[in-house]
Amino acid sequence: MLSIVTVMQIIYLINLIEIAEFLKLFIYPSDTKLMPPSLKTAF
Repeated sequence: MLSIVTVMQIIYLINLIEIAEFLKLFIYPSDTKLMPPSLKTAF
């Protein structure tokens, strides 16, 4: 049986992945020169 903490961690990870995919829709179509260096390394 999964503990509440484990379930919350799984939900948190899924949300992070969804947010990352959502951000990629805005980041990748735009010119990469406009991207800050931190975003280039993060994705």
